[in-house]
Amino acid sequence: MPGKFIFGALAFEFLGGCLLAYGYNFVLRLPSIKIWIFYLAAILLAGMLLFAAITEPKIRISDLFRALYFGGFAAVMIICAVTSEQRFVIRYPKWLVKIGDSSFTIYLFHGFALDFALSGGIREFLKLHQSWVKLYWMLFVTAVLIISYVYYENIEHPLYKAFTKFLQMIGIFRPRHL
Repeated sequence: MPGKFIFGALAFEFLGGCLLAYGYNFVLRLPSIKIWIFYLAAILLAGMLLFAAITEPKIRISDLFRALYFGGFAAVMIICAVTSEQRFVIRYPKWLVKIGDSSFTIYLFHGFALDFALSGGIREFLKLHQSWVKLYWMLFVTAVLIISYVYYENIEHPLYKAFTKFLQMIGIFRPRHL
């Protein structure tokens, strides 16, 4: 059991998030020409990871490989988007920023939502009524995004701000500005 935890997909994704934070600081310090080379290489890598994840069925079965390939793709896209926003003062649409802000909540919530969405005979209904499948999943994704954002705005973010303020008050945490 400890081996599955230490070498499991969640631990791997957490490590990926740590590397992403390090990479963010690294990329922001690159000169402009090197940052464009980095973006090109990163987008090629992301494309290869996504292609491998889609075309190799064994990857979709293993949590670890799914985290590596889909997570790797997502990490590359995130680092390019966030650094370009900081470095080149690109402003993304507010709805996209809101999805990004609530992405951790989306990640945590979507598994429970999937279990719920396919319970109570819904799976059998969708098998028999194929014309409803696309509408059902569009509504599902929309609901997950809305619920996750509302949770983020009303619970997660206020708790984060209160905890950060508490850590600052007791002198453990000082915000770092780039």
